Formats: sequence, C-alpha cells, structure tokens
Amino acid sequence: MFQLLLAVTSGAPLYIVPRHLRGDPLALTRVIAAENITFTCTTPSEYSSWLHSGDRSALLRSQWQKAVSCGETLTTAVQAAFRNLSKSDLSVINAYGPCEVTFVSHGIELDYMSDSAQESAIPIGKTLPNFSTYVLDEGLRPLPVGVVGQIAIGGASVAQGYLGQPKLTHQSFVVNTFATERDIAKGWTTMYLTGDRGALRSDGSLLWASRMTGQTQIKLRGMRFDLQDVEANLIAAAKGAIADAVVSLRGGEDGLSESQFLVAHVSFATGRVPQDPEAFCRNLVAELPLSAHMKPSLIVPLREMPLTISSKIDRSAIQQLSLPSAPAATEESDVLSTTLHLYHLSEPERQMYLLWQSLLPAEVLRSNPIVSQSDFFGAGGDSLLLARLQTAIKDKFNINIPLIKLFDTSTLGGMAAQIDGAATVAAVTQSSKLVDWQEQTKPAPVPVNEADESDLDHEHPPRNIVLTGATGFLGRSILGQLLTQPSVQRVDCIAVRDASTRDLPPNFHDPRVHVYDGDLSRPNLGLSPFNASAIFGRADAVIHNAADVSFLKSYTSLRPVNVESTMTITSLVLPRRTPLHFVSTAGVAHLVPPQSRGQLGGVGEVSVAGSVPPQDGSDGYVATKWAGERFLERTQSLLLADDKRPLPLWIHRPSSVMGEGASETDLMTNVLKYSIALQALPIIGGSSSNPQRGASTETSESFLDFVDVETAARSVVRCVVAEGGAGGAPEQIRYSYHSGEYIIPLQALMAAESEGDPSVTATQAQGLVDGFGVLPLAEWTQRAKAAGMNDLVVALLTGAVGDAGNTLLDGQIMFPRLLKGAI
Repeated sequence: MFQLLLAVTSGAPLYIVPRHLRGDPLALTRVIAAENITFTCTTPSEYSSWLHSGDRSALLRSQWQKAVSCGETLTTAVQAAFRNLSKSDLSVINAYGPCEVTFVSHGIELDYMSDSAQESAIPIGKTLPNFSTYVLDEGLRPLPVGVVGQIAIGGASVAQGYLGQPKLTHQSFVVNTFATERDIAKGWTTMYLTGDRGALRSDGSLLWASRMTGQTQIKLRGMRFDLQDVEANLIAAAKGAIADAVVSLRGGEDGLSESQFLVAHVSFATGRVPQDPEAFCRNLVAELPLSAHMKPSLIVPLREMPLTISSKIDRSAIQQLSLPSAPAATEESDVLSTTLHLYHLSEPERQMYLLWQSLLPAEVLRSNPIVSQSDFFGAGGDSLLLARLQTAIKDKFNINIPLIKLFDTSTLGGMAAQIDGAATVAAVTQSSKLVDWQEQTKPAPVPVNEADESDLDHEHPPRNIVLTGATGFLGRSILGQLLTQPSVQRVDCIAVRDASTRDLPPNFHDPRVHVYDGDLSRPNLGLSPFNASAIFGRADAVIHNAADVSFLKSYTSLRPVNVESTMTITSLVLPRRTPLHFVSTAGVAHLVPPQSRGQLGGVGEVSVAGSVPPQDGSDGYVATKWAGERFLERTQSLLLADDKRPLPLWIHRPSSVMGEGASETDLMTNVLKYSIALQALPIIGGSSSNPQRGASTETSESFLDFVDVETAARSVVRCVVAEGGAGGAPEQIRYSYHSGEYIIPLQALMAAESEGDPSVTATQAQGLVDGFGVLPLAEWTQRAKAAGMNDLVVALLTGAVGDAGNTLLDGQIMFPRLLKGAI
C-alpha cells in the first residue's frame, strides 16, 4: 500500500521487480539503471547488498536520486558504503515509522558525504507534519532531552488498534494526555507506544536506541547484555573490513547454560576481504574490548547475509546455519589426533586437549583449529568449567594445579606445561607477550571539543554526582554517605547491570538517586550517547569506584573492565574538567620494593609510577589499579604539557575493606570470617614446617591492614564534598589511603608462632582478634575449607602456600606500612 500511495501521490510510475530478480543485487542495480529509477525505499541491509555486491557502474550512470532507508538501524558502515559510491546527485534519507502510525513519522536527509558523517549515532529524523513525538519513562511521563526512554507517537494517522486483538490494542494504543487543543479538536487523541527506545536531541531530531525487549537481549554466564553491543564492537574493531555482523547464542541443548556460547556471522565489505578470513576472525576476537563472556567463541565469514522477505537481516535463518567443521582426519588416525589440526601438538598438549574436549562446546572445538596458543576461555570456557577442568586434571594425572595457575596459564600449551613440566613443553600462556606498561597506560589525545570556559566551573560542594560501582560492597556505603550530605541534590548511578530487573537496596529508591543500566565492559559503559552527554554535562564530581575485584584473574582478563572503563570515564570528564575521584587500592604500595620505601619501611601517599607490576600479567587486580593510576597521571602530564587546564584528580587507596555485605569470594572477608570461626589467624609469612626458613625483609615488614566499609566510605565522601574544591594546586594529584583502622604486624604473628603457644594480643590486633591463635597458612586453609570457605578462595590461598615469598597475597592481604602524607 505504501508503494502505491507514493506512486499515486507523486504521479510517478511504480516498478515492480519480477520475482526471479528479487534478492539479486547485481540484477537489481542494473534494473535501477535500465528503468530510470529515481526513488528507492528499502532496508539498510538491502542497500548494503546493492552497494557491496551490485553493479557499481550501473548505479553511477543511473538516474537514482533519492534512497530512503527504513526498517532497520542505518549503520555507519552502510553510510560509508554510500559515500564510497561517490554519486554526488544521490540523496540518502533515514526514515522511521511503525506501520501502526501509518507508514512514516520521522525522516532526515543525511550529509553522508561530509567528514563528520561517521558519528556513531545516526538520527532517524525530525517529526513530520501532523505527528507528535514523546520519549516517556515507565510511568509514561515525558523525559528530558538526551534521556533514553520509550518512543510514543501521536497525531493524525495513528491506527485505531489491532483487528480482533483488544488486549494488545489496550496495551499499545493509549489516550494521548499530551495532545494539544488543536489535536483534540481534530480527534487526534490516541498515542501509540512503539516498544522502541530512543531519545530526543536538542535540535528536535530523534535517535533510536533499541527495542525495549527483543531477541538480542540475552543472559550468559549470569550477565545480561545485548548482542547488538557485541555486533557493534565487531564492526568497529574490524576498522571497515566488516560490513555486517550478527551474533547469536548457540549450545545449551543439554539443558546446561554453561554449554552455551556466542557465534558471530560476518560479511566483509567490498574490496576488504582478508587474504586469510579465518585467521583475521580469530585475531579479531582477541582484539575486542569486551569481557570474556561477551566475546564470540567463533566468527564465521559469510559471502552475504541472508535477508527476510522484507529485506531485513534474517536473524532466525542465521541462527539455524550449521557451524563449519574442521577437516577430518583419516580413519587410521588414533584418538589423539582425530582432526588434522591436532597433528602438530605435543603429547602432553593432546592429553590436555582431550580434557578440553570433554568440557567445552563441541561445536566450537569442531570449528576452531586448536593450537598451543588456543585459549580456554576463547573456546567457550568460563570459571565454572575451569574449576571442573582442575578436577579432571587431578583425576587423570594425579596433579593438583591451583586454580589461580590455570587462570594465569589458560592456553592449551600453558596448561600442558603444568602437567608435564616447563622443560618439556614451552609454556605458551595468555600472558606470554610481556605487558608493555608504557603502551598500556598511554593517554588518549586531549579532546579538541572542550567545553566553554563558563562550563568549566562546578558547584562546590558538589550538587550532582556521578557514581560507578554503586551496587558493590564499598559503593553501597559511598552512596549511603552521599545521601547524608545536604548539598547533594542528585546521584547518577551508572553502569548498573540489570538495573531494571534486579532488586536494589532501599537507598536506590531515594528520589535523588537515578540509576542507569550498563556495564563497565560495554562501550560508553552502556550509556547511550545522549544519556552520557546529559549525565556528565551536569556533573559536579565523579566517583569511579566500580571494578572487577578478582584476585584470580590475570591483568589481560581484567583490563577491559578495570582499565578501559577508567579511560572511558576520563574521556567523559575531560571536556568540562569535572573533578574525578578514582578508587584504586592500597595494594599498589606493595609494588614499591623495600629498598625504595620511606620512613620505617613505609610507602606514603605518593605516586608509585616508578614501581611497575610484573610484565607477565600476574597480580592482575593490583596491576589494573596501578595502570589506572598511571593512565590518569600521564593524562594530567599531557594536559600540562599542552598548556591545557588540568583535571582535578583524587586517587583513593583503601586497604582491606571489611563489613557486612561483602562478597562471599572477597579474600579478606573470608580470612576474617574463618579466623573468627577457627579462633586463629593464618601465618602468611612462611611455613612452620621449616624452622630454618628466614622471612624476607619485605614479608616481615608487612601488615594485615583493615578498614571498616563505613569508615572508608565516609573518608572518600569527605574528600569529594569537603575537600573537592580546595587543597593543593589544581595540577597536583591528591593521593589518599583509607586504612589503618585495625593493623596486625606479621612479625608479631611469626614471633608468636615461634613461642610455642601462639596468640595475638589485643594490642597487636587493636581489639579485633583478641586472644586468637595462629596457624601456618596451609593448615589454616584446610581447616577453613572444612568449615565451609569458598572454593575459589581456598584455591587462591592454596596457591600461596607453595609460593616461597607469598607474593600471590602481596597487596591482597599483606601491605607494607601505609604512611599518611607524602613521605
């Protein structure tokens, strides 16, 4: 009907493509030229097909004048394809309108030939005459400009409802309470709730964000995310080589969610097909700035994407595509080399591969050649499967490998080295490429689009505060402390996973608190460009508290969440120089070698830039916090070198935070909980089984250092509210420990052990563990395990038992003397 209406009202002939030519981009582009077609209206996927696989010369000589895109999101890749066509007399119009409002309600002509046309968000246009557009919250209340909500449309051509479906009609077609007197007089009193999410821009144009519910929203490994986020990252990471990407969830036929994995199907842009597409795709996965659970286990190149009858990418058809299999071996091959790509593996690697094969998704293993460098997590594994692999290794080889070592050596070669000895197998670990800390902390160029000078002044005390990690252990207390401050009028809690579905604590229902769904690993932390602009445009201070606090994962695994999120936050605060409070860890102090420490062997509230983490990526959590600090320091130096206004920066370093509500896998919480249960503290500094041992200078000068979560939160908020606008030159970065509420010298524990009837005095523990006994770490860990301590914590402490210097626990349980002040 739409096609007939256009033809009749414009007086132009309507060309109906013969059935045998439909879906053939070469034939269709030649029809456009031969039949003097001037106007087309189809989906971005169909246009992509024409521009990449059609007859380019036919299009260039054609009379084609207007290309209207609708029905799907117009991506920057399709816009770039129009630009590459270089047809200067062709207008490209992005349009939007559900059929429930009778065809098209929004449209905009794109300046696709300009250099600025590659912006990430392409508007779907301004409201057309006789329509009205609203962006509403869950209570159907209007939202301000830049805030994402449900798109609702009113006006002359809104349908009366769905024929024969009164319930669905009642849900989607509602009374337009915002109708003007003119609209009411004309009878335009119905508003259609589209089920689409979007936001209005200040110029009145509308931006589409996503469907409110749909087949691209999934939950994997307990994490909810949108497959379209993964697709957008694939296209961006390919730097123009990939035209389209569709990610689907596979596996789980056995009823187990742990056997599910992601598969990406991609089509390459014209002239950009790599010489080795499979190798290109494998490398692309490794480069994706996403958490492990969001990375596809397999990328499958397609010549072109299957389309529906309405020329949209057919996700259902892609979901049904069979996955490619690796070439099979001859029947004479033995069981250890059932596929040709296993021939080059050593015997220990083949043995390890068989264990992988028993646990990992078969489709991924069949489709991906397994080599020494193949990563367990990249092949569909996760932490739960890794724990099962640990058990399988013990059952098969009678070797107990600490879980932390499997995390660190998560490649096939690295794991094989663990069972056969480093001398026989070259350990190819995930961290085999030494970390270049200079490169990892390299600051981004200073943005050119800085705010006006008048917008660089912020309210003090701050009224509008942005907080990450608000649902975490420390974050909940920081939020509570902020709400006690009379000056605080608004707290925007961002990057909250499953914000709309999870049961949040009472503080989140305070009218001053505004929660935004997102994830640290997602682009822009999961914020739409409009929400990001609005939130950081009004912020007076930002507290970046969120992090993946895992002492088992390597630096490489933690970097997307812990380091890249800090880089993203920095890019968002830089234009207005919004004061930034970065919550690091006192664990960075242990990186400072004993000979470089100050008075009493301590580390003051100063930069630790000169003491870099291990280059192998171990000590992952502390390494990510060091990298975050160093990135901020280098960003500040870059600003000053360019004679730019500095960024007000605070770096907060809490020690072991304790209190109610800590995670069951939190290391220090477990040590305290089971020390109370056992009435004994673990001796971290060595094993009593070796009386000749000598504790290292560093170990004997280490401390257990605790701070209550409320004390730490109060201290952070005091810096934000009371000290945020004063103290020190603006170019100075202020460092602050939040520590020392309870301190237990490890020397005292070791001395008590050597006296035969060990106990810790109230003076040594400041009343926290009065009269407790002490036990060697190995014995304490086994007793705590029997008492119910979390298996992951047991694995970490067990790994530390075999670590001569207990370096695994440095910065996690043990700290050097933390000296307040710049000493």
